[in-house]
Amino acid sequence: MQKELIDLKDFIPKIVVHHEGTQETSLNSNSNDEFIHLSYVTNHYNGSWREHSLTLPRFISKSKETFEVLGLLQAEGSKTQRGCFTFCNICSL
Repeated sequence: MQKELIDLKDFIPKIVVHHEGTQETSLNSNSNDEFIHLSYVTNHYNGSWREHSLTLPRFISKSKETFEVLGLLQAEGSKTQRGCFTFCNICSL
């Protein structure tokens, strides 16, 4: 039985909203049969700039576990100023 896959390329946005929602920048996307490389550049007050980039797998498994993780990220996940993922409303035992 072959696994069904989700092509993440179909879900890549064209822009990135940053600086607390006050700025938009074009998102560059390049892909091959295995990976998607994303990048964008932010300009800073002193004339400097910074490139932000990420490479992720192009395909992910369409499974119950995948949708559980995506649901948890959407419902409870957030990202800190330092780029770390956090989850609220999760108690530890």
